[in-house]
Amino acid sequence: MDCVAFRSRKANVFFVGLLAVSGVAPMLLAGIRPAGKYNGVVLYDRWNNCYLFSGVYLMYVSDFVKEALRPFNGRSMEIDAKEVAQPMNPGDGLITKFVVVGESRENNRTPPISGIELRAAVSMSLGHVNARIEIRDIGPMDISIDPDALGVALIAHDKPFFICPSDGTSCAVITRVSATSQDGKSTVGAQTWGWAFQRSDRMSNRFTLHSGEIRTTSVIFDLPKGAYQFVAGYGGGVHSGPSVASNLVAFDVPK
Repeated sequence: MDCVAFRSRKANVFFVGLLAVSGVAPMLLAGIRPAGKYNGVVLYDRWNNCYLFSGVYLMYVSDFVKEALRPFNGRSMEIDAKEVAQPMNPGDGLITKFVVVGESRENNRTPPISGIELRAAVSMSLGHVNARIEIRDIGPMDISIDPDALGVALIAHDKPFFICPSDGTSCAVITRVSATSQDGKSTVGAQTWGWAFQRSDRMSNRFTLHSGEIRTTSVIFDLPKGAYQFVAGYGGGVHSGPSVASNLVAFDVPK
């Protein structure tokens, strides 16, 4: 796991409210998260909390049942969720009971991921957090890339949202953001987590990635102090099919 530490200024504009999110099109409203089949890469963050991550979307896996997914860490899996708690709609859900079905299977509802590799890095520049994402074609064939299916998530410690579905010790303060999303921010009380994709390498349209080729895009975050972890992903939604995730990058923002 990559880890860096640096200083960042706090966001200079704060909005008072329970949760305000702006400029996040297309955040792809996910609707009700009922019991049923879910897909995503199994991830454990730096605080040992478990997620099912499909790139743009994620689901939380309860602290009480997460160990059943430990053997599949880093793999795209399909599970049959028997119990799901969703405190807000639209919003992510907490899977509290499930049965493992097996490896996620490609289908015509999700972009193909064979040959795709993602790499992530985080650095500091001009008081902001810069997250760089590389999408690589490591296979023998050209791949058509849909930027709407390339998503990012920023996980924070201490669960700043009291409405966060997680029953663990962390929460995704930025999620449901794709490479085509507008700039935006999430605000709770006096804390704001802002993001903006770099104009120079924004992925606005579908493109072809040739065998051996690398394309990059980057996100600038404006964050309050805290402990974080960044990850990028590519694939279908949580109800669709297989996904691929980057390495997780841990970093801290001091005062």
